Parts: sequence; C-alpha cells; structure tokens
Amino acid sequence: MSAFERGPAAAKTRPVAVEPLAAAEPWLRLWRALAIDLPLVWAMEVSRFASRHHQELLNHWLKLAGCPDFNAFAAEQSRFASVEATALEGELAALTKEARTVIAAAA
Repeated sequence: MSAFERGPAAAKTRPVAVEPLAAAEPWLRLWRALAIDLPLVWAMEVSRFASRHHQELLNHWLKLAGCPDFNAFAAEQSRFASVEATALEGELAALTKEARTVIAAAA
C-alpha cells in the first residue's frame, strides 16, 4: 500500500532508507569471483603452464636432434609424451583447485 493510499498523515512520514547494495552484496561477490577473479587466475595458470611447456618442447627438440639412431629417437619421443601427459593432468588439477577456491571465497 502506497503513502497515497494510506492518507495524508502517512505521506508526511519518511520511509526508512534501505541500502540497495546490501541485498545484492552476495551476488556482487559471486559476479566478481566468476567474471574477474577466475579468468585472471586461469590466465595466469595457463600462461605459466604454456611457458613451461614451450621450454620443455625446446629441450625435447634439442634432445631429438642429438639422437644417434631411431631407437633413441623413439625412446625420447615416448618419454616426452608421458611427461607432457602428466604435466597436463597436473595443470588441469591446478585449474580445478583454483576454480573451487575462487568460487568458495565468493560464497
């Protein structure tokens, strides 16, 4: 019911001010976590992983260039594939952990 419907006496009293952002504060924290914090953290983690990966790839190419025969070449290629698969699993675990941390901090 509005002040007009309650009559002239009700119109003279001022309504209590309600902080509009107080009700939205949990949603703002969640928005910040998902729209700002999480992408920045993931960008940092992916950049760190990419730099490590490229360094390892360069070292791998140097080792391949020095292989004396095909067996050594195949062994080095196999070693590199297993190391990179393990590194990728670790990176995915780190990204998952960071996402959970950011979302938990927002909640």
